[in-house]
Amino acid sequence: LQFTHFEKFNTRLAQKMRHDIIRFLLVLLLNRYPRVRRYTAEQLYVKLLEDGTALFDDNQQVDRANHLLLNVVWHEEHDPLGQILESRNMIADLLDVPLSTEERNAKVGIRQAAIIPEEDFASYSALVSSTS
Repeated sequence: LQFTHFEKFNTRLAQKMRHDIIRFLLVLLLNRYPRVRRYTAEQLYVKLLEDGTALFDDNQQVDRANHLLLNVVWHEEHDPLGQILESRNMIADLLDVPLSTEERNAKVGIRQAAIIPEEDFASYSALVSSTS
């Protein structure tokens, strides 16, 4: 009787962990760095290809998610048409991973130019003028 209870708990824990991990990976698919997005998509694709039938009940949904992971250009610098966001949300739906409204409407991270403090320019100009 106790083993059965532990087995049910273990199964629920495994399901929660699976959803939490996949949810985290789905967040990484919108990372501000294109290489991180591409690498995450590749690794998720491989994992679903290897273990998708063991992790999920519906093989067709997993196949559709894999199709998106494989065919979306995840390393696009910007996402002006919203294809990356839309595809990521579709993958979440296909894998039955709930996302909050805020997560569903997130934007693909845009790298901002580094802001160089004014004092760095001053010290550089002082260095240049001292060597002249």
